[in-house]
Amino acid sequence: MSDNYNIYILNINFFFWIEIEYSITVKTGDFRNSGTNGPVYINIFGRDNKQTGDLLLPGNNKVFTQSSTRKFQINAIDIGKPQRIIIRHEDKSTGWYVDYIEISVHNFLVR
Repeated sequence: MSDNYNIYILNINFFFWIEIEYSITVKTGDFRNSGTNGPVYINIFGRDNKQTGDLLLPGNNKVFTQSSTRKFQINAIDIGKPQRIIIRHEDKSTGWYVDYIEISVHNFLVR
């Protein structure tokens, strides 16, 4: 009597990511009408095209007023050392002048 065995190969790829805290500082310029009232999003890019995706910076519609400096703590996927960003706002009635943005990850500052 022969034993028949069925062999099944199961290939499971686990996809997971580790979230870390990003400290983000946004300085709006000191020019007339340089602020924005709309929601603001930031996408942080690391090496190998890793990115956080659009992150909504929290606050009401008066967060980014002229000459203001705002700090945010945001949890998002770990993309390694930040290389570049895309920041955008959705206020169609005004522009927005950003003086600078600082991003700190694991006590490493990128400006």
